[in-house]
Amino acid sequence: MSWAAAVLAGGASRRMGGRDKASIEVEGEKLLDRQVRILREAGAQRVFIVGRPRHPPFLPPSCRFIPDDPRTSGPLAGLLAALAAAPEPLVAVSAVDLPALTPDWWRRLASRTDAAHGAVARNQDHYEPLAAIYPRCCLPAVHAYAAAGRRDLQGLVRVLAASDHLRVFDVPAGEASLLTNWNRPEDLPDAPR
Repeated sequence: MSWAAAVLAGGASRRMGGRDKASIEVEGEKLLDRQVRILREAGAQRVFIVGRPRHPPFLPPSCRFIPDDPRTSGPLAGLLAALAAAPEPLVAVSAVDLPALTPDWWRRLASRTDAAHGAVARNQDHYEPLAAIYPRCCLPAVHAYAAAGRRDLQGLVRVLAASDHLRVFDVPAGEASLLTNWNRPEDLPDAPR
C-alpha cells in the first residue's frame, strides 16, 4: 500500500521560547531533515512539509510545502491540509519535534493499515495523533470535526477510531521513549541540568 507523509512544522514554538524547532539539531541533523529522512527510509512515496503560510520552513530537497488549512488552527489545520494534498490513500503525519521516531516505527504502523484504515498508537492513557497514519477517506469526518469548532486531537482520534477509520494499538513496553517530544528548551539533550 503506498502512503505519503506530512511533517507538521507550523507551530509558533511559544514553549520553546520562539526557537524554530525544525532547525534544532540532533546528532548533527536538523529535526525537519531527520523526520523527512526517516519517513523516506520507512517507505513514504512523497513527503510534504505543512506549516503556516506566512512562515514556511526551509524545505529539504524534493519536499513540497503545503500551507495549513486556513479554516482552523493548530495541528488540526496541518492534518487537514495534509489529507487534502496527498494523492495516496494513506498519510503518515509526524510532528517535527519527535526526534526519537525511527523508520521501523513507521513501517510497523503502515503494516497495520489498508486503504480504509489508518493506525494510531495509544501510550498509556492518551493517543499519539502526531505519529500516526490516517486514511484519506477520513477527510470528511475530520472536516466535520473541525467545522463543529473542535480542535482537540485526542477527541478526533476517538471519533475516527469509533467510526473505524483508525486502528488503535498500544505502544509496546519499552518503546514509549520513541514518542518523546521537544517542546521546551529544557527538553533538549544539551539543556543545563
